[in-house]
Amino acid sequence: MAAKKKEYPEVTPYMYIHITALSRRWRALTFDMISKRLDSCRKALMNASGYMWDNSHFVFTDSASKAIFQFGISGDELHLWTADGLHSIGDIREEDYPGRADLVKTLEEWAQFVSDGKLRCSECKKWFPKDAIISFGFTGVVCHTCHNPRIHTDPDLRGD
Repeated sequence: MAAKKKEYPEVTPYMYIHITALSRRWRALTFDMISKRLDSCRKALMNASGYMWDNSHFVFTDSASKAIFQFGISGDELHLWTADGLHSIGDIREEDYPGRADLVKTLEEWAQFVSDGKLRCSECKKWFPKDAIISFGFTGVVCHTCHNPRIHTDPDLRGD
């Protein structure tokens, strides 16, 4: 008898977190502690929805509750992508933000840039309008000045 194929819901579940929740609820927590709590939430959401995934599916929202970033935490780094997951915004290292107020301020500034239609070059770290950047790999973004066609290539989709 053939095994029954697992059916997934038609909607992918995401957890939305307002950026300022960092300043109120995560003030005294390390990235590792936050990561463990979020993973616990992810597992509960997976069990509740019946949808299984490995990545985070966490989204930061702005003051108007608009989705701004997808994010994940790995070790001592916070990884950010645009809300649609198509472009990397950058990584934030915990050691660079010993005070959570500074982290929240940076996230709010970055949220404003993204809301204004800008993306951050992964090389020079400057913000540019979307039409002034070049995408590479799966989610990479560079400006025209930093673009190196030998390094910044399309993703390898040939498989193993």
